[in-house]
Amino acid sequence: MKRILLGFLLTTLSITASLAQCMLYPVSLTDRAKTATAIVEGEVINSQSFWDKNHSNIYTLHKILPTKVFDWNFGGAVPPAFYMVTEGGRVGNDMQHVTASLDLDVGNVGIFFCQASNVLVESEQIDPFMYKFEAYAGP
Repeated sequence: MKRILLGFLLTTLSITASLAQCMLYPVSLTDRAKTATAIVEGEVINSQSFWDKNHSNIYTLHKILPTKVFDWNFGGAVPPAFYMVTEGGRVGNDMQHVTASLDLDVGNVGIFFCQASNVLVESEQIDPFMYKFEAYAGP
């Protein structure tokens, strides 16, 4: 009886683990380019983590200095800098780690496939008029 129960438990755990990995799927470069509202090459010049407005999730805002613009579907000129929002970060003694998320460090250079972000962050240190984006189909 113990062997049957152990076998059932191991089977259930392996199925659960494999299903959790199926939530991610590859997105082709062509699809990323079609769906992104902006495609910009840039360098991460600053990163700060903050609680969201409801104080339930931590987000990190990475300030990006654009070096080359491939596509910009917003009115007006390309700004001198913009924010990339990623899930997770550390605020004081609290930390949230999100797997399968874009991982950026100051000094990183990359091409960002961007879509507008709806994350509400209340901080006096963040310019409210600066564009906020999330990565489309990252990392």
